[in-house]
Amino acid sequence: MHTGERPCICPHEGCNKSFVRSVHLKRHLLSHGGEKLFKCSQCDMLFITKHNSKRHEQRAHNRPFKCNVNGCDEQFTKCNQLKIHQLVHTCEKPFKCKERGCLACFDAPGKLRRHQKRHDKGVFPFFPRYRNDTFAHDWLRKHVSSHKCILFCEG
Repeated sequence: MHTGERPCICPHEGCNKSFVRSVHLKRHLLSHGGEKLFKCSQCDMLFITKHNSKRHEQRAHNRPFKCNVNGCDEQFTKCNQLKIHQLVHTCEKPFKCKERGCLACFDAPGKLRRHQKRHDKGVFPFFPRYRNDTFAHDWLRKHVSSHKCILFCEG
């Protein structure tokens, strides 16, 4: 049962860390001056624990997913990252904005999230997002009466 207690407290002055298990405290104590005995096999970085050394090697050097497009040297640690990257080369934009009236599409989910934030902030007033959205209703009314829109209207 988890009680939330953390009885293993770091004795170093100014360090407020505490741990549930003593083994975690021992590992933490190494960060206060432990000798860096573990060297990365592919660069000159040194680490306090073997675990940290291995984690570094995985993240920094082990990138098995390589882009196969001529002239592109991109490499990734995850297959999904490579798939998303390859959309840059194919010009596909499968990540579509779901906001009513918006036709924006993107080649990466992060770009879609950034775009969506603009909707959330009210930067794109195209269509009312809720019934009492007077700003968007006014904008839409003016837009329809002007009928000079290249993006959303056909005429």
